Amino acid sequence: MIPVLFVGVAGRAQERPNGVFLTSPLSLSAGYDQNFVANSETLDDTVVILTAPRFSWIKSTHRTSFSLDYQAEFEIYSRYQNLNAWNHSAAMRYSYRIDSRLSVDAGDSFLSTTDASRQLADSQFMLPLGRFQQNSFFAGLKYRMGQRTQLFFRFDNALTTMALPGSLANQFNMMTNAGTVTLDHTVNRHHSVTGSYAYLRVRPFDGSGSAGYSYQAVHSLNAGYMYTVNPGLLF
Repeated sequence: MIPVLFVGVAGRAQERPNGVFLTSPLSLSAGYDQNFVANSETLDDTVVILTAPRFSWIKSTHRTSFSLDYQAEFEIYSRYQNLNAWNHSAAMRYSYRIDSRLSVDAGDSFLSTTDASRQLADSQFMLPLGRFQQNSFFAGLKYRMGQRTQLFFRFDNALTTMALPGSLANQFNMMTNAGTVTLDHTVNRHHSVTGSYAYLRVRPFDGSGSAGYSYQAVHSLNAGYMYTVNPGLLF
């Protein structure tokens, strides 16, 4: 069991928040980690993780919204102090409503950590300890075609690097691009449908992929239906 301590500071509610806020609590946890991999070795150690509050700067008007935030995390090991790390997480978000039908938004997020398996919730692999860095950018356009229909366009770009030893070097050094178009339509208060098409392309920095395989573009077509039984129950 890992004990966890949270300390939070709440800001005063505002109709349009502006200024600097603490938007997440201070977190302190400790535990014993067995059989983790670092520098091609399998190790056991006690680790303390101190996560600082997330500092956010928010600026908003009736048409625009801008936010910038940063959060630091410290990993402290008992025996292998050379593995101690200062991790970083930052994000920027901007949105602008051009008129009643058209709006744009964009954002950028940055992550630098030595424990990617813990930070990446959708990771399918247990990655060794090593400096992982990822910068993700997106830009989107939303157009309201009518009272019930909305059209979305979105572009995503991600740059990823990770320091891995030996034959694993450069495995995660890549750039990913994606473009998505989505159409949402509300039939009535109970029924809504959605459809989307996405194009995804992954390109290794070395041009071919250090693992000896090539990357190809991926096309994705999706359709969905949602039935709202009541405001608290969706199918």
